[in-house]
Amino acid sequence: MQGYYDRHCRFCGARLDPGTGSCPEYECYRCGSRPRELLFTRRTGCGRLEFLPLDCAHLRPAVVTTSADLYGPDDPVHLLIAAPGAARARGSLELRASGAAFASLAVELTRRGNALVTLPPLAEGAYSVHLSLPDPTGRNRVHGHAFRVAAADTSTLRAAVLDSWREDEMLAFRLALSWLAGEPYEGPVELAVLDEQDDVEIFRIDLFVRRGRVSAAFRTPEWVGPFSARLRTPGGDEASVRFFDTDPGYRDEILAQNFGARRRLSLATARGLEECHGIALLEESETDAPIQPAAMIGEKGELVASADIPRLYLQVHHPGALGRVDNAVYTGVRRGERIPLSASPPYCLYLVAADWNLEGAPFDAHQVFEGWGVFFLWNEERAIVRAPRRAAPGRPIRIEVDGSAGSEAFLVVRQKGLPSTPLQGELAAALFENIRSNCLLEPPECSLDPDEDGSDSPSLGDALEDDLELMPDLERLLEELPDDSPGEREHPPAVRTAPRQDDFRVLAARLLELGGPVEISLDAPEIPGEIECTLYQCGPAGWRVDRSEVEIGGDEYVTGAVPEFLFPDEAAEVDVRYRARSPARLSVVDSRGRALVERTVDGEGTVRFRLDQPGEFDWRLEREGERLSFPRRVDPGGRRRVVRTEFRLLSPGDEMEGEPVVVYPDPRFFRDELADVLSRYPHACSEQLTSRLHSLALLWTGPGSAAWNGHRAEVEARIRSLSRRLEEHVRSCQVSGFRLQASEEKDKNTGLWSLWPDGPEDARVSAQVLKNLAPYLGLPEFGELDALARGTARALLERGHADNELLGVDPRFRDDALATPESAAAAVLGMPAPAAGPALDRLAGWGVASPSGGLAWSGNSWAGSLETTAKVARALVRARHPMADAALLTLSDRLLDGRLYTTTDTTALLALLGDLFKYLKTLAGQARIEVDGRPVEVPPIRRTTRRYRTQPTPGEPGARGDETSGETILMPPIRASRVRCLSGRILVRRDREETIERPRATVRSDVRVTLVPAGPAPEEGALAVGRVARVELDFGKSAPETICRLYLPPTMRLGRTGTGPQWVDLPVRSERVSADCLFVRRGEGAIRALVSHMYREGETAWIEGPRVEVR
Repeated sequence: MQGYYDRHCRFCGARLDPGTGSCPEYECYRCGSRPRELLFTRRTGCGRLEFLPLDCAHLRPAVVTTSADLYGPDDPVHLLIAAPGAARARGSLELRASGAAFASLAVELTRRGNALVTLPPLAEGAYSVHLSLPDPTGRNRVHGHAFRVAAADTSTLRAAVLDSWREDEMLAFRLALSWLAGEPYEGPVELAVLDEQDDVEIFRIDLFVRRGRVSAAFRTPEWVGPFSARLRTPGGDEASVRFFDTDPGYRDEILAQNFGARRRLSLATARGLEECHGIALLEESETDAPIQPAAMIGEKGELVASADIPRLYLQVHHPGALGRVDNAVYTGVRRGERIPLSASPPYCLYLVAADWNLEGAPFDAHQVFEGWGVFFLWNEERAIVRAPRRAAPGRPIRIEVDGSAGSEAFLVVRQKGLPSTPLQGELAAALFENIRSNCLLEPPECSLDPDEDGSDSPSLGDALEDDLELMPDLERLLEELPDDSPGEREHPPAVRTAPRQDDFRVLAARLLELGGPVEISLDAPEIPGEIECTLYQCGPAGWRVDRSEVEIGGDEYVTGAVPEFLFPDEAAEVDVRYRARSPARLSVVDSRGRALVERTVDGEGTVRFRLDQPGEFDWRLEREGERLSFPRRVDPGGRRRVVRTEFRLLSPGDEMEGEPVVVYPDPRFFRDELADVLSRYPHACSEQLTSRLHSLALLWTGPGSAAWNGHRAEVEARIRSLSRRLEEHVRSCQVSGFRLQASEEKDKNTGLWSLWPDGPEDARVSAQVLKNLAPYLGLPEFGELDALARGTARALLERGHADNELLGVDPRFRDDALATPESAAAAVLGMPAPAAGPALDRLAGWGVASPSGGLAWSGNSWAGSLETTAKVARALVRARHPMADAALLTLSDRLLDGRLYTTTDTTALLALLGDLFKYLKTLAGQARIEVDGRPVEVPPIRRTTRRYRTQPTPGEPGARGDETSGETILMPPIRASRVRCLSGRILVRRDREETIERPRATVRSDVRVTLVPAGPAPEEGALAVGRVARVELDFGKSAPETICRLYLPPTMRLGRTGTGPQWVDLPVRSERVSADCLFVRRGEGAIRALVSHMYREGETAWIEGPRVEVR
């Protein structure tokens, strides 16, 4: 039976809007929204006191920011998005270059309102990103952030914000200007203020700077920001700063109205507190609140009185829009007295009155309140980050993050150097009263100093596994930027300054779902210094921060970078950096014990020597009884060190050892990891492009982990983009207009027969694609693809083509003679279990031993034997056949560096993992394992949330009721050195490093390799360290079927800043490909490339390019 308060407002009695459930009598004066529930409201004889709720539109702030203000042209750009209270909200990101929009992509927030998006390296220029999210009223609100991409910060003028404040409708600020050396600037300057959110200039003025100080003020609308102030001297020197309107008197998040007058409340953070933040009443003369939140105790909280309070009314709100409300009245509260809370609620309201009747309600028609306020309290356990205090340069660092199950946190690891971008913007300005600081990331006592605390971004070689790759449409748009925007240039300009060093880098940026300890491993920078591991959590009370610092080097070290590899005719000059606290012997010793360098050193310095051979080396700093060792390795040219992955299903009694062994309590985590590798494959043909579509659809339709939720919106955008292309083809023709055309192999059993509508060639859609889409054809997003699939089936059947790839679309394909393992597997997948017996028998008979100890199935699949094995394994898993484990083991034999040979191999593997997940869910009971000798249960964690309806006022209709809801929180992967299965079944993975020798291959002469130095043409052989060049490869007509690995000489590194690796896999999508490089050391060598056929494994050839000598 529907209660009275299901239809009426609890506060004013008005009938609720049946469509929105909101009260029509109340409308927020600021944003116009009609909230479902007020935090608190009571009528008095002279007016009404009311507090706005958290679901009011302007109380739903959001922020989009980057991990650094300045990126290099080789650095991926990390976008960190946080919007507390906007769980699983869908929005859009728009990227602008020099103010012009050039790309957009969809984004979906996690259930905590977070997302991490990684963009590929961008060309030099000024950029901004704009996040659009809907508010509760259905209107989109836009949040912006600006950043720059440059090879180096070439400006010599520096600016910093000293102060900012509001005077009526004017926003005033004071700046400090100085030269790079620290001397204060004095003289005229032109100042322009831009609203970053809309990229609009709102103010411009000429000023005169005296002794390095200047002030200005301008009129602003009710809420605009953040702002950029750009300054330019008559000599052309420029500087810029960013600041926010942070005056709490302007931020009226909570509105109090009493005796007909409105009062504004704003957040006030008590010094020394990080877990909770109070809202203090702002009067004409600022006074302290009589009660403050105390430090949290586990999941409970306390309030402490900062003054004597004769009578205190406390109202505690628990989670949920209809959460329970506890009321309490206290008398004679003394200063320093603590008031315990039974739980840690999101917020509580307090009122201090001169007098009231304790036997009745604390309100009457003539009540006068001396003070009131609201506290927001953090209701989760703190997440912490741990890292070693000291680490050797170049050595691995293990960082551990621990937090309560289901919570999320951003982890940013940066080496101190350039000023870092805090998580700024509307969210921070709304949640913290920190009006004397330009950085609003956290409470004042632990705020970042933007002039000291900073970073740059990662090099090309940093593999951030959890980051999000860019959708193909955006990647294409980046390649097709207009000439007047920062895009790929015909000839790269010369670098005007020295390249940035490795100590200006963001080493990692991750969004972590926590459910216990999570370990992240990364290599320490080669250059000594200090790195900072910072953990950011966002909740209704604001940001909570934890950090750990690691000193790289210490008081004594020996370090230095070496080439990754050397071919027989190459050499390089290598620098050895050292610090010795007292005289010591510095030596570089090879694996045969020969000393390449040997001298006595003291203090700090650099020793240079010539390296002309690969091998293992030991860099030593020795004195009597002491030795500091730093091993280095240089591989022979062409040799590859790869990580081979083996994954297995463990049954009771099985065990696996290695470093590390990764346990996947839920296979969706592993499936998510493999999904991102698709973006690294070439996709020159429509077959590969649509294979991606299938894999993305597989992930999109299945539930994923919290980490995957950040990817899901972008995957959906990719799916929609690709499916729109296919739907356009469908609309352009009728089934009668289809015709079949055989593939180049002329083999009708390959599944490569293509369906061509009467129209352009790019409308080709093959049976291989359609069978991949078969499980998803009922989704509305795929529209008319169902008609296309059935039209293809009819066309194939009319021509007698028994294509079992379409068995799921038309049952007549079951009449196939089961001539191949693929067709037998398709029959098992498409037939009811009792009818699949003959096909299973055939699969068992076709099995052959594989090098890894498993079983493989030979076949004539165009994509190779691995795809066949994956399909067969999927069929065996569906049938619960014991040979499924052997098939799964066989797949590991081809999984190198997280990659398979082709996209169709990956497609088949992802489909298999999807079935593995379903299979593991059907197992009875919970899996129990032994992790490094410690028993652990590994089911998905299920948390139940109980919600309470508000206690109605006595005498009014309505009854209290409880609501219970459940939410599954997945357990993240567990890393260990030894795992043993005790009961149930579990999916595990082991990575081991292997070496692949230089392949013997023919030399191709039809590919032209050119080195184009930037800037003026150099004299013969006059190439210098610090100069940029571009390597160009012209493949001609063979490009679409080619995969290329480019090897640089030891004198060069990829990227215009020299932070990239020495080799790279180039996707060949056109006749000409290129890569920017930087000369990083003296020496000589040649540019080489190893090319292979996209489909025929083993068909490889070497390309010899020009020799390069750097002096």
